Amino acid sequence: MKKFLENYKNAIVFAVIIIAALAVIIAVRLSAPSGRPVLPRDAVEIILSKSQFTVGEEIYFGILNNSDRILEIENECPREPLEIYKLAGDSWQHIKGEAEVKCSQKHIVLEPGELKGSSFLPWQNILFNSPGTYKIVVEIEGYKSEFEEIFTIIPRQ
Repeated sequence: MKKFLENYKNAIVFAVIIIAALAVIIAVRLSAPSGRPVLPRDAVEIILSKSQFTVGEEIYFGILNNSDRILEIENECPREPLEIYKLAGDSWQHIKGEAEVKCSQKHIVLEPGELKGSSFLPWQNILFNSPGTYKIVVEIEGYKSEFEEIFTIIPRQ
């Protein structure tokens, strides 16, 4: 019986050591920075022509590179040029749509200080066909950061 208790104690000590080692490994992985750097919150600005639109109204947007780096945004054409979300209850629902447009660039390059703009016109009726609160999100290639702008769409009068 004494031998059994000694083996049981050794098994418990061994299990505690393994659990502690796993906890250390997990903690190190969670605290280690990922391979992609983070841009400051003011590095990229999404500019809308206004903050409230009516259903069917053309939405113009611009992306301003406030950083000192050349930044790239993936162009997923014929999908919408930026990520779009609509507020549904307490959560943001990702909206996707494809339009019949000619696509020429796979990446949009923004030089430091450069502003590039466009419109959602080809995707207007697909993405923004109902009133609500929407969010535009820009992801910059090679960076962990995301940038967003919230706006509303109201019914036609």
